[in-house]
Amino acid sequence: MENKNQKSLRNYSLIINDKIQKIDSVKENVYVKYVTEDGTVIEEESEVLINAKVGTKYTTEQKNI
Repeated sequence: MENKNQKSLRNYSLIINDKIQKIDSVKENVYVKYVTEDGTVIEEESEVLINAKVGTKYTTEQKNI
C-alpha cells in the first residue's frame, strides 16, 4: 500500500489590509479510517486529534491484515 506514512500539514494565512498574517489559533480534527484499495473498510473511522492546533504532530499505527 502506498502512503503508509503519509503526513498532512496545512498552513493557514489571513489577508488583512493587504498583509498576509499567519493564523496560529486555527484548530482542526484528524480522523483515521482504514480501507483496502478496493474500498473494503478494515476499521471504522476513529479520532486521532480533536480540536488540535494546526501543525500538531501525531502518529498512527500500520494495521496488520
